[in-house]
Amino acid sequence: MEIVKLSMYPSKFNFSDLKFTIIPIGLYSSSQVFSWITILLLLSELLHIKFSEEKIVYNKRANLLMTFFFLLVAGLFFDILNTESSIDNKHLIRSLKFIERGLPFIAFPLLFSFRPIASYQIRLAQKAFLYITLLIALICLCHGIYKQIVEPDRIISNWDFYSTQEFYEQYPIDPINWGYFVYRELSSTVGFHPIYLSIYCILALLISLEELRSSNLSIKKWRLIIFIIILVFFVFLLGGRMPLIILFVIVFYQLFLLRRFKKKIIFITLATLLLISALLFLLKPLTFRLLNEYNRIENSLSRPTGNNRVYYWRTAIKLIKDQPFLGYGLSGARNNLQRSYNNDGFNQYFNTHNQFLMITLESGVVGFIIFTGLLVYKFFISFKHQRSDYTLFLIIVVLLMLTENIFDRHKGILIFALFNTLYYLEIRNPKFYKIRSSR
Repeated sequence: MEIVKLSMYPSKFNFSDLKFTIIPIGLYSSSQVFSWITILLLLSELLHIKFSEEKIVYNKRANLLMTFFFLLVAGLFFDILNTESSIDNKHLIRSLKFIERGLPFIAFPLLFSFRPIASYQIRLAQKAFLYITLLIALICLCHGIYKQIVEPDRIISNWDFYSTQEFYEQYPIDPINWGYFVYRELSSTVGFHPIYLSIYCILALLISLEELRSSNLSIKKWRLIIFIIILVFFVFLLGGRMPLIILFVIVFYQLFLLRRFKKKIIFITLATLLLISALLFLLKPLTFRLLNEYNRIENSLSRPTGNNRVYYWRTAIKLIKDQPFLGYGLSGARNNLQRSYNNDGFNQYFNTHNQFLMITLESGVVGFIIFTGLLVYKFFISFKHQRSDYTLFLIIVVLLMLTENIFDRHKGILIFALFNTLYYLEIRNPKFYKIRSSR
């Protein structure tokens, strides 16, 4: 047996590296297409295990990553225990759909745990994700320009969803002007919810900032700065509140890490952020959305209204107090939320807009402790190994979880499951692996 150390860069192209580029690019495909991509990659991995001359050893540390999936299974178990849900097969089918949506929590650890992950493979995945995200942003912007030229006077109808008559009277802003470049109208080009497209762009921005911090080439630095400007500009246009907060946290943290570089780069970056902020707030639809959101938050503090997060949080906390230990189950949690909304006069279903509250509703305090314990452990690992990219990724995810249920959306599960798996397994994989002497 010969012990071979994993190198940072490959001596030749490796077929197994394809999954590190295909998977990040596939995140922007439909759920059906991405499922087929994952299945084919898993089959190729199984064939490699069967016919490879390498000694394949499964990394048992990947089991910890699957705990997120078993939390969903626990929610299904509590649904079965619940008499009301077990009688109605419709509720059970609904729970099974959530289980199906959570399969990436098992698929990604299996896909990446039979061979050690080298640093260059993480870079491959990051670069593939960065370039496809930049391409998606440019496609959305070009589509907005096209729509603005073809239909410059069309009223953006979905603005009515975000406001009330009182707000229109208080802020008489015409939402027609450049409405194709803000929020849903912008992200609908690629079929994404604007919040999740914003988070994808912020993760791409994080990758660019990490590359900028480690690069010594002037040409590469300026190219990365251009990428950063495009991504920041696009996130501002999407207009999500929490993504904008996350954006500033990430940028200023990275600028702090960049303090040893030339002040010129830091000055240009800050000046660009301020300029983009000033210019974008001149767009009437963006100003309209931000003022509207402030108005909704202000109203929700004084009286219960639908379509605002403070009301969702209060409703969820009230339900948790009634059944704190084991929760209501996957379907039961949503049924009880709907019942509470109906009692308050709202017929439309809204999730809790807080992943921690939703986990507690589904699996009780037990599920909440396990879930938060896993996240704390991941933070500990990232700090211990001084991996700022992993730490910032976790910060992005946790901040988003405060206002969104990322496990309720396929795109949210995919981005968390993929990068959490890659970062964790790269850190926790053995530094050496064995190759049969027959080679």
